[in-house]
Order: sequence, then C-alpha cells, then structure tokens
Amino acid sequence: MPPVTITAPVTVTLSVDLGSASVIGRSAFHQLIYVDDMASTFFNVDEFAENVRYYHSSLQAWQTYPALFDDPHTSFSMGPETEVTNVRPQIMLNESTMLHVPLKGDKCTIRGITYYVDDSQKDGVGVTTIFFRIS
Repeated sequence: MPPVTITAPVTVTLSVDLGSASVIGRSAFHQLIYVDDMASTFFNVDEFAENVRYYHSSLQAWQTYPALFDDPHTSFSMGPETEVTNVRPQIMLNESTMLHVPLKGDKCTIRGITYYVDDSQKDGVGVTTIFFRIS
C-alpha cells in the first residue's frame, strides 16, 4: 500500500479482513481478562493479594476475601505555616467474589487492625475499592 498524505480534515474508513481469526465478544473478554486473569494474578494470595476478614453488617456474617491492601499517606503544604496530611487505608477486591455490596459501617480486619468502611467505588471493570477509617 503506498503512503498517503492528508492535507485537509477527512473521514477515514478502515476495513480489516480477519480471515479465520476468531473475535472474542465483550462478555467473554471481560470474563477472561477482568475476572479469570485478575483472580489468578492480582487477587491471588500467592502473588500480590492477602486475605482480609470482612464483616457484612447486612448479612451479619464475616467473610474472608483476597484483596490488595494499601495504606497511603498524603501530605501537601498550603503555605509556609500549614501542612495538610491524610491517611486513607483502602483495599481493592474482585467484586465477583463479594457476597454483598460494601456498606458504610461494615468492618474489615487487616493485619490485626480493624477498619470501618467509609466509602466504596466500583471501577466499571470488576474491581471495587473500599476506603476505610480506623475508628
């Protein structure tokens, strides 16, 4: 195919011949990448994750989940006399493993410390981040 020079705004239509290649549908792709792959790598306690004990207040039951724990510390200056700091522990979970959606006030024990759910956010591809407060 010869090179093409474009000198004005144009609309380009691209046609691709897939031949005998198979195309993975969105649901199969989601299952393969975001559920199976993440479960076997990131949410695997032999790889990156650790088990956390989570109390679902709505179910009145404890459950163990593999999760990625982070206890970030953020600090910034608002002038020469003012320093603002924040600590917000959080876990990331494969939402397909959760028995119930996280609720404010649920609790979680991680590394011997009990945290209380303050907020949670889904990322749209199968991972939920739960933000905690210590008391």
